[in-house]
Amino acid sequence: MEVCALRIKTEEVRSKIRMRMFTETTQDGLLTKSPEEYLTCVDIKSDSFEKLIMEDQKHWADELKEAKDTLATFKANLQALLSRQTDEIESILELDDSKRKYSLRKLALWGEQVEADAINFEWPKEEDMIWPKVKLQSLELKSNSSVLSSVRCVLSNGISSPVFENENVTHDEEGSMNLGGPKPVRFAQAHDEESDTISRIFVMDEQRQEIASYNPFEMRNRGPVLKLRDEETLIGVYGVMGKKDYFTSFGFIVKAWEVATTRE
Repeated sequence: MEVCALRIKTEEVRSKIRMRMFTETTQDGLLTKSPEEYLTCVDIKSDSFEKLIMEDQKHWADELKEAKDTLATFKANLQALLSRQTDEIESILELDDSKRKYSLRKLALWGEQVEADAINFEWPKEEDMIWPKVKLQSLELKSNSSVLSSVRCVLSNGISSPVFENENVTHDEEGSMNLGGPKPVRFAQAHDEESDTISRIFVMDEQRQEIASYNPFEMRNRGPVLKLRDEETLIGVYGVMGKKDYFTSFGFIVKAWEVATTRE
């Protein structure tokens, strides 16, 4: 601190006076009076000087303590504010920490059937799902040589997934599936030619009327149909990418309400 530096400067003055005394042994000295006369001038108010320094030290110590107390109070108030806002958001979203109202389930894969540990893209994951009232609003899709190779999910609250695709290949036939209409999706269908090539996707309502599709080449063959349960809603996708230029496995993730009366 500066007050400590002042003490050091005072000691330096005393030392320099002693070094510059003109004596028989130090002929190059410039000070001709006795050392006591000079030192008295420096020391005459040393007690007062020390007292001032001590008062300065106390002043800045008090300032520092006050600043720390202010920071601690600010942190406590901020934490309380965040806690209140979290409670309000949870109330608006009807979150219930004591009991999960929904869970996520993966529909069967189209394309190559693989074990769970082979899946290398999946969104959203159950531990990241904090939006009870959302559903899958749309899918943004692309192909590589007529086979599905890129996907991005957009939820009804505007939250979107990363783009899942192999960045080293060319993607074309960009299209989107709008899933946010008034009719809930009850069936999903895709054509995979009983191999690892998923080339088109369809979703349908309870009467199997088409709600949306991705079929850029307007092919007629459709493939296996998967049925959603009454309490389920499309929420995301999962699959395998990177083995080839396109997705070799692809499927939907659904959100299943555990209590039917809390359905969206």
